[in-house]
Amino acid sequence: MAQPLDLVILGLLARQKMHGYELHKRIIEAFGSLFRPSWGSIYPALQRMLSRGELDTFEPDDPRDLRQITGSLAAELALHRTDEPRARSRKVYCLTDSGRDRLVHSLEQVDVEDERAFWVTLYLSSIIVSTKRAAIIAKRFYLLEDRLAEIQKTKKGSDETYERLALDGMEQKLSSELTWLSDQIRFANEGEKFTAGHAVTQFGVSQSTGESGRRA
Repeated sequence: MAQPLDLVILGLLARQKMHGYELHKRIIEAFGSLFRPSWGSIYPALQRMLSRGELDTFEPDDPRDLRQITGSLAAELALHRTDEPRARSRKVYCLTDSGRDRLVHSLEQVDVEDERAFWVTLYLSSIIVSTKRAAIIAKRFYLLEDRLAEIQKTKKGSDETYERLALDGMEQKLSSELTWLSDQIRFANEGEKFTAGHAVTQFGVSQSTGESGRRA
């Protein structure tokens, strides 16, 4: 099963081919509140996926290709025209069929106990079928229901001030997420579309490259 960083890389490249700098920038924009990987961790991950055949690279010769790489065409054209060899040989990463297969499999098999992996999966879940996405949300809901019951039981038996304060905070956090998850399950049962936009903002992922609002 893919680690969260691998999921993020595969998921973002499934949407758009990018060079390493742009990929790092997009990861920070979208997932910076969950984790902020350095280029020192992204580069080895890219190399591992290249060696497994999940990614491929190319060097764009036609400036028109650069429209799909970054949001700044002017900057890329300026880079393309430079005489500096290192600047002209920037690798662009793209997803292979093998990489897409691994991405879909990893998203469908996510460990919902891993909070970071769950929200990364939800953010990228447009690539999987709606029934699989709904099942992932339901699994997370039932897991948190059990956790909430345990916290409430522990709190009843606690007389220590700061222990109860911490348990109160955990209870409120779980209750908030459970309310949102319950809404998504209800929307799915009613046949309505739902998006991760509201949740990723409330629970830790930026909306900058996602959808906003709760319904599509």
